[in-house]
Amino acid sequence: MGASDPWLELLDDGRAREASAARSRERWLRAAAAEDATLAGTLLDLAEAGTEVTVTTETGRSHRGRVALVGDDVVVLRPASGPVVVLALAAVAALRPAERRSGGGRVVPNGPNLLDVLASLTIGEAVLLTTRGGGTVRGLVDAIGADVVHVRGDDETERSCYVSARSICEVLVLRSG
Repeated sequence: MGASDPWLELLDDGRAREASAARSRERWLRAAAAEDATLAGTLLDLAEAGTEVTVTTETGRSHRGRVALVGDDVVVLRPASGPVVVLALAAVAALRPAERRSGGGRVVPNGPNLLDVLASLTIGEAVLLTTRGGGTVRGLVDAIGADVVHVRGDDETERSCYVSARSICEVLVLRSG
């Protein structure tokens, strides 16, 4: 065997150190991104990527679809089939993307809140509202106030109900107008 070339050894040593430093930087950047992540920022990243997600709420229900909108306190899911799902961000217990994603450190720009979204999607529509305690109210959205949603029964046997906006976890829009 020939004598080793000190310049080649020095070059190889430098390349190994640079590769190690690059891996270290990448780990640090991933950790920093994870530390800055917010639920809303993560949902916004998933919406822009078109990634399908499964969201489980504090009521224990799970909803699968693509994120259509992220607002101040709300997320809207569009499933492949079935009703549009409107969820209060505070009621989201777990979020499972269909594919591995990282990020979520972004700040969500000012957007609509839960009542804004409900007003745009549900006036006159049949809905199923689920409240924090797991109770449900089904009917037609008649009006949306400053902190209340008025749902009237969709037949003679159902009575009107006023639902506190703060108690709403989930809304399924059962019929599209």
